[in-house]
Amino acid sequence: MFGGFNIFMNKPFQIDDIVSLKGYEGTIEEVGIRTTVMRTWDDTKVIIPNSEISNSTLENISARRGRRVVLSIAVDGGTKWDMLEKATKEIKKIVEETPGVRNDVRADIFDYGECSISLRVVYWVDDEDNYFDIRHRVNVEIKKVLDSSKVKLTQPHIKAKD
Repeated sequence: MFGGFNIFMNKPFQIDDIVSLKGYEGTIEEVGIRTTVMRTWDDTKVIIPNSEISNSTLENISARRGRRVVLSIAVDGGTKWDMLEKATKEIKKIVEETPGVRNDVRADIFDYGECSISLRVVYWVDDEDNYFDIRHRVNVEIKKVLDSSKVKLTQPHIKAKD
């Protein structure tokens, strides 16, 4: 019962919050004196004793201010540097102009190997409800930039293990 009292007093989550707890991730449906009920993404009902919640690390996903996306794009290693520079600048501009994306976008040449060059794009989505739509829109626009810049995608360079 102390666990239930602790949850009611500290309010680490509320009904309908998305949390990650004890290896489960889902939405909080009920908070009782002894147990909390979570509905997982697989539509499974998980009942967790509040005493375990009080003694566990809990990640309240609903409390985050945005969701970070990190894309690694492997392009042909023979691509000219001026084409890569132009493409990364265009990608950054397009991502920055996408509604629901924060303005702290990064797009850069991150790494390279014998046969590929890795472009990295990092951005934050503020609009959690439309996260997948925004990410899809950004991916489509990035592909359009790469196509118009004649930058070809390839398999990423795999470094040998020591």
